[in-house]
Amino acid sequence: MKKVIRWLCFGLLEWFRPDMIVETAADIDWGGLQRLGIRYGILDLDNTLVGGGSDHVCVDIVASIRSATQSKLLLAVCILTNMIVKTKKRQRRAVKVALTIGTRCVVSLGFCRQKPHPWGFCEAMRQMDAMGYETAAVGDLLGTDILGGKLAGVALTIWTRRPIGKQKRHIRVRRFFERAIVWALEL
Repeated sequence: MKKVIRWLCFGLLEWFRPDMIVETAADIDWGGLQRLGIRYGILDLDNTLVGGGSDHVCVDIVASIRSATQSKLLLAVCILTNMIVKTKKRQRRAVKVALTIGTRCVVSLGFCRQKPHPWGFCEAMRQMDAMGYETAAVGDLLGTDILGGKLAGVALTIWTRRPIGKQKRHIRVRRFFERAIVWALEL
């Protein structure tokens, strides 16, 4: 019985295992991903592209993504973000960040369809006219970004190990529980 429980727990944990781990989004090798057939990217907003609540994207991340799109390594990118309360100010912030990295594609998820629900990832792929087998999901949280990408059927999930900027309280709580998953998966 103990072996069965262990097998079930570790089987479920595999849904949280990213396919690739990088320090920040600037460290992603888009050329290497293109060789794997990845042509589209779904990027988390808070703590992956910008610090929580900020709208200033790290220069290295902007350069990496713009270079990848200009050289056609990436055909399109879309920002996917959870918004418990959708306000015009928060939506403008997401659009401002999107324009900074060179895209207009933004999916803001309200309370009922937050990540890891696959709806947002599927909507992002629809907006980019992409299929799951050619899309990568990039994010800083295993329980929302990585799990959601896997549930939506994207080809590759990329975990940014080092979150950017100051983190909101509810994110710090999630990271506390995430440490147990990181330990169990030996990441």
